[in-house]
Amino acid sequence: MVKGGDDEFQWAVVGLALAGDVTQAEKFAVELDKGFPLNTMVQRYSLPTIRAAMALTRKDASHAVELLREMSLNELGTQCLLPVYERGWAYLMLHDGMRLQRSFKR
Repeated sequence: MVKGGDDEFQWAVVGLALAGDVTQAEKFAVELDKGFPLNTMVQRYSLPTIRAAMALTRKDASHAVELLREMSLNELGTQCLLPVYERGWAYLMLHDGMRLQRSFKR
């Protein structure tokens, strides 16, 4: 079982997804989801970031943007800007320079 407060573990799962091991990342994401259904940071920050990384690896940029949309209002209040990076990457994949530019002007 994984530890809910272990940020290093959660970001390692993002790393797995971005490195192409989506299958293993999905297994860990399911464990996090089941193990910490009431942990706000896991449910509203870590899991969307992990799932967006999986979507980017699968070249599904539109889905990545959708996954990150819900958290966009709060992401700059955290120490990790990975969702901002992921959103930028997704907009690049979509060839949407205007939205990419706007996403970094907040």
